[in-house]
Amino acid sequence: MAPATTVVDDSLPSLPGKDVRPPITSYSPSMWGDAFTSFSFDDKELKHQVRSMLMTEGSTTIEKIILVDTIERLGVGYHFEQVIEDQLREIFFSESQDKELQDNYDLFSTALQFRLLRQHSYSVSCSTFIFSNSFAIYV
Repeated sequence: MAPATTVVDDSLPSLPGKDVRPPITSYSPSMWGDAFTSFSFDDKELKHQVRSMLMTEGSTTIEKIILVDTIERLGVGYHFEQVIEDQLREIFFSESQDKELQDNYDLFSTALQFRLLRQHSYSVSCSTFIFSNSFAIYV
């Protein structure tokens, strides 16, 4: 077998002083290691605590709504889909029947409840907002 030979094409202009290959660099290992690639949310104790927070009877409606919003924004809402749906169903039917509770809401509470219920396919009318002198009043 014949030894391999290198063929150089002299028809291409060579770049003076330019190395065609990128420099090889050696990076030091990350201080984080594999901490984020091997993360798992399978801690049953944490799931139990969050589930019990969602199902607490003494908490107010706005506290439940804020908790549901926080859980979903953290990206772990899929662990608690059934509990979240149960809580939102309870909020939807209790709020539609009790008008006195609706009078105590500020704009943040009203908007958050409106958004969460709409995201979970509840038919909430946008007429819940009446704007008067730059203030929103829940009707």
